[in-house]
Amino acid sequence: MAMFKKWLKLKTAYVQVFKDRFRIYCDENQALFMVDGGFSHPRMLLGDFELAEQILKQQINQQHIFSSIGSYRVIVHPKEMLDGGLSAIEQRAFKELFLSLGFRDAVIWQHQDLCDEELKNFEWND
Repeated sequence: MAMFKKWLKLKTAYVQVFKDRFRIYCDENQALFMVDGGFSHPRMLLGDFELAEQILKQQINQQHIFSSIGSYRVIVHPKEMLDGGLSAIEQRAFKELFLSLGFRDAVIWQHQDLCDEELKNFEWND
């Protein structure tokens, strides 16, 4: 398995989530783009799973940013509506959202913003 991982170079996408906005950064070509939509709810950052999935899928296809989405792992970083932290259900919803789009893996990050160097050296639980 380790040999396969070396052969298949996994790339990283970093997604910051704001109310009704995804800010997506792709480390491979250092591209950054925004995806806006009405997917939030007054009590939850991700209130409409299907709408968020639809608008993300559409933008990812239009941007042609991910050469092969299956070779990407994604760090999902919720930035707003975090009073008390994310519930386990919210964390699972974010993870399922990005896995449903075809990303190889998704992890929820609830700490400081990550810089380029931190993204390159991110500790994945492989």
